[in-house]
Amino acid sequence: MPIIGEWKGDLSSPGMLLAGRRGQIMYWSPFGGALLPALNKHGVAPNENFNLCIAGVPGSGKSVFMQELMLSVLGVGGKVFVLDYGRSFKRTFLILGGSYIEFDMKNPVSINPFSEVPENDSAKSIEDGQHGRFFSGKAQLSLNSDIVVIETDHLRSVPELLAVIVQIMIVHINQTMVKGDRSRPFLIMIDEAWKLLAGKRSGEFIEEAGRIARKYNGSIALATQQLTDYFRQEGSASEKAFENSSHKIILKQNSEIV
Repeated sequence: MPIIGEWKGDLSSPGMLLAGRRGQIMYWSPFGGALLPALNKHGVAPNENFNLCIAGVPGSGKSVFMQELMLSVLGVGGKVFVLDYGRSFKRTFLILGGSYIEFDMKNPVSINPFSEVPENDSAKSIEDGQHGRFFSGKAQLSLNSDIVVIETDHLRSVPELLAVIVQIMIVHINQTMVKGDRSRPFLIMIDEAWKLLAGKRSGEFIEEAGRIARKYNGSIALATQQLTDYFRQEGSASEKAFENSSHKIILKQNSEIV
């Protein structure tokens, strides 16, 4: 006669369909009951955060998990932003559609954060800078689709530009989230997080984004290969995000890490 059963997950809200160690079907979502209108009448997140950190070596299922999480959020009417570093989400995007923004030194996309500011107040000095083409003129961004993939792989050789673009994109995403429908879940996924969010300044941006996201039913999901990647640099965005995330998803790790 069994007296102990496996955890069935959060049955009160829709989420990812997973299986426990003994084969028990379970449901999980970083948002929990916040997706249920009956439990969340005012469209404001409860007193917890929905952020998560993911770690898994190549072949452990990290990308599959992230894409399943993305699909589960889209399935309940949510909106997903992906900061990608290596085209992991490109095939899924081609199937689902949406907006695909690829930053390339040869074909720069303007993300000018001052494009909505009156001309006489804008910063003229940014137009003639080394990477001025990315920041001058009106911003060429469309973040209105339910899924937006932002690919940064072409900027590997210019880390100083990559850091600035990531920070500005987080600002644009936050603005979209703040102006959006609070009853919809927002998921911001950042793959290879320690590369895209290196440095203390980026840490400040991700901390602020995390605080804002909670108030608007938003979740920030960071992913990297090794668990130790979150702690490569003291005070980095990855380290702070790991410490402040309510959910940790630890997939297969190398034996020396464990």
